[in-house]
Amino acid sequence: MGYAIGIFLYLLIFGQLTSISGSLFEYQDYLFLVLGIIFLMSVFFIPKVRGNLSNHLKKSDVWNVKNLVVSFGSLVVMMVVYKEIIFLDPFAKESVKTALRFNLSTDYSPVLFVAMIIIAPLWEEFFFRGMLIGGLRQKLPVWICVILSATLFAFLHPLYPLFGFTLAILYTILFFATKSLWITVIVHSAWNIFIVLTNYL
Repeated sequence: MGYAIGIFLYLLIFGQLTSISGSLFEYQDYLFLVLGIIFLMSVFFIPKVRGNLSNHLKKSDVWNVKNLVVSFGSLVVMMVVYKEIIFLDPFAKESVKTALRFNLSTDYSPVLFVAMIIIAPLWEEFFFRGMLIGGLRQKLPVWICVILSATLFAFLHPLYPLFGFTLAILYTILFFATKSLWITVIVHSAWNIFIVLTNYL
């Protein structure tokens, strides 16, 4: 619990420092990568953290037919609704809406590309679904854990917070349906690949 609170406080500080008005904005790609790597290292080196996640990291769950169907269905839903949700989001940045509306491209640095495709799906799913929901639901009602996790996930995606919240809910449903963090990591990574390939956000 203390570990999760520590990561949350770091995210609050990190979010402010790397926002467009923050003093570390130009280094945000590197800082995001470093945060993910530090978290993933802690998963392997802190027994309590590793123990909290191990029940949901069975490789055999990845090849379960039901899990594959649910995963594919989740991706299709996200691809169909993401533009509409972002356009409806009063908190989404106008630059994002304009990019979607006119098919404008976004440049991704190699560091951000690696962070989005590999590091972010791993640490975000391990933290938001595995630790926050998996850990907190032992002490709090599940619905509170889900709302809290989704709200924090939205905070980490300030360009389109409503869609970030929606993604978090979808990833959480996927986690509950499959009981596998590997599935949510794979879907999360596939979604980020889709975003990079379409080059809109």
